[in-house]
Parts: sequence; C-alpha cells; structure tokens
Amino acid sequence: MFVLVAALLGGCITTESVPPAKGDDEYVFACEKVAGEPSCETLAEHACPDGFETLSSEQDFERKELRVRCNKADGSPYQ
Repeated sequence: MFVLVAALLGGCITTESVPPAKGDDEYVFACEKVAGEPSCETLAEHACPDGFETLSSEQDFERKELRVRCNKADGSPYQ
C-alpha cells in the first residue's frame, strides 16, 4: 500500500489550475513553492492577458493557492 501511495505522489505535478467554464468565471491556481517553477501570479498573468483581480490568496511554507478572475479585453473586471 505504501509503495502505491508513494508512486502516486511521485507522479504529482507542481502546478495545478482549474480553468473557467465560461469566460467570466475564475481560475484557481495551486502552486508548489519549488525553485524554477512558475509562480501562481505568473500563471495568472498568462491565463489573463488583460489583467486579473485577486479574489483570494492562501499560502504556507510549501504551497500557494491563488484564486483570480480575469479582466475583460477592455481591462474592466467581469461582474
């Protein structure tokens, strides 16, 4: 059992994102704090080229979770 759990954990990625169902929905990024890996903010910038509003941010020593809502093409937030 331990070997199975270790094998599953070894295959985990360091960054997860939940894409929006619609253009006005939000993204949730869960990022491991590992050198050389993109930060949650960098991932949000790529996902939201017109900017974003931070809805929540939580972090501990190893992981950060960032919830954002992308701005519309004119730079205004979705409502």
